[in-house]
Parts: sequence; C-alpha cells; structure tokens
Amino acid sequence: MTTGSLQGERQYLDLLAHLLDSPATTLEDAHSPPFVLVVDDEPWVGAFLRELLQDDGYQVDVVAEPRAALVALADPARTYAALITD
Repeated sequence: MTTGSLQGERQYLDLLAHLLDSPATTLEDAHSPPFVLVVDDEPWVGAFLRELLQDDGYQVDVVAEPRAALVALADPARTYAALITD
C-alpha cells in the first residue's frame, strides 16, 4: 500500500491487499465472509474501500468517527477480521 498527498492538490491511496487467502477464515465461516471495519472521515475513501473489499467477497462496515467505530467493535453480533483506519 502506498499513500501520499500532493501539496495543495489531493491525497491518494494505492491499496493492493488480500486480508486473507480466502474470505472464509474457517470451515464454520465458509458460508459467511468475514467483516471488515473501515474508519475514515473522508466519504470517498470509505466508499472506495467498501467497493474494493466487497468485490473481494468481504462484508464491510464503514464509519466516519472514532466513537462510531468503538460502538461497532463492541457489537456482539459482529466479529471483525480486520480494522482499516487512517
């Protein structure tokens, strides 16, 4: 992954990653892809990562604020395989 910013212009993110060899982490999870939590205050970044990860078979939750991330992480109905934040 590479990131950077061009002064006064824009920020960029190049992400080439597979969180797991397969979206299924165990045999029990084979029918349910793992969840990934994305925390970013830039809506376009969250939307981009959601699309990228969903295309790879992951279920993705996106939040914009740290407090919302803490609430999501405390939810017993969700177990996150990964957390991506800026």
